Amino acid sequence: MTDARMPIGDTLVGIHYELLSWESEPPPTESADEVSMGLTLEWLRASPTRVSWSSITEHEGLVLGGPELHDPSPEVEIVDVSTRWGSLVGDRLEDCCFSHAQPPAELPWAMNLHFASGRHLVIALGELLPSGPAYIPDCLVITDSRDLAQSFAPVAALGTAWSDLAE
Repeated sequence: MTDARMPIGDTLVGIHYELLSWESEPPPTESADEVSMGLTLEWLRASPTRVSWSSITEHEGLVLGGPELHDPSPEVEIVDVSTRWGSLVGDRLEDCCFSHAQPPAELPWAMNLHFASGRHLVIALGELLPSGPAYIPDCLVITDSRDLAQSFAPVAALGTAWSDLAE
């Protein structure tokens, strides 16, 4: 998976979470959400980008796919969280970097979207526990906090959720 599939230079216009119907919308936290199924990023010009988790291959990871790939199950509810991430809506995507695990896997475990304003949106495999984020590959953690993303990494990671390289 490379950033060639991310619409670098396009403007983010919306974000939707895919939650299981028995879950409520994630409670607002200061800087992070836990999402059970996936999320869709909507762009001004490009087709929407869906980010979800996969454990089909030997190495679990994040998968990018179009909206046609969302889970059609009646148990999945689509929730618009554009207001939650309002500081990023209207911002232009400048770059995207990925975090990988050892041994190198085809799929990254985290991605960091860099926006023109200097803000970031990090999407990683994990869950939010009382002690902070933990690597659990059947859920997603979404955050705009550099501190939280840099403090979060599975044992086999080549770096943190912020990126593979120390910054």
